Amino acid sequence: MVYGSFGEGSTIGSEFADNTTSADANLSYGVQVQYQLNNRLAVRSGVNRVNLSVNTNDIEFAVAPSASNIGSKFVNGGVAYSVGDKGTLVNRFAQAAPTEGLDLPTIDTFEGLLNQSFEYWEVPLELSYAVVNNRFKVNVFGGFSPLFLQDNNITAVSGQREANLGSVDHLNDLSFTTNIG
Repeated sequence: MVYGSFGEGSTIGSEFADNTTSADANLSYGVQVQYQLNNRLAVRSGVNRVNLSVNTNDIEFAVAPSASNIGSKFVNGGVAYSVGDKGTLVNRFAQAAPTEGLDLPTIDTFEGLLNQSFEYWEVPLELSYAVVNNRFKVNVFGGFSPLFLQDNNITAVSGQREANLGSVDHLNDLSFTTNIG
């Protein structure tokens, strides 16, 4: 299964709308059962585990002062991280400085990507119809699947450091898809 979006840019937030994205190798596996109602019609169901992972490229991240107002802040385990487009964090920290003329502390920023990984449990319910039912079979099927969110994680990754930023809040715990084939 390959995950992507019909639009441009990242699914993480509007700040990253112009960033390129890439998908990691995604995996779906499970079990499926089919009950044959007659020689042409069958009902199919099962349980699948669907792992998805999407990267948002050209970002930078840093540990953020907890009282600063520099946007795109993620908090995980009491540590706050600021994330932005590559080359934007130093300016954000400078603009958030309380007083002009003071030397800003050195800010260690890391360039890399944001990896958004999530996992769903899918329970498809489909009808299958045999259009051709000879030696060779041709079936069409259709149905729907509820998807139950199991895992939701976002990680900032660079060559020097990896930081678990927690989860994103724009994923529904329950989603539905339609299936045809």
